Amino acid sequence: MRRLALIPEDARRANLPSFPVTAKAHTTHYPWWKTQGLGGTCWELDAMSPVDLRRIVQTAIEEYIDWEAWFRCDEVEAAEQRSMQQFITEWNQRKAG
Repeated sequence: MRRLALIPEDARRANLPSFPVTAKAHTTHYPWWKTQGLGGTCWELDAMSPVDLRRIVQTAIEEYIDWEAWFRCDEVEAAEQRSMQQFITEWNQRKAG
């Protein structure tokens, strides 16, 4: 498993409004944030466009895909679908007489 997080570049590209981390001092996550030394700026993830968020997550996932194997599986699946369709067609023809 790999953790993903917004980085300043993502926040700038998405034009997210920023605010000081101290504005979240009342939340349960604030003590953790302080101990991580992650800086003094926060962004609200839910202010980000779902399209941008999806792109970030998709890019991170695609780093782990073996594309050669992926496309080989696509070919095998297509062949299996054709075979099943042929079987069903022939089965229905035999059933019909």
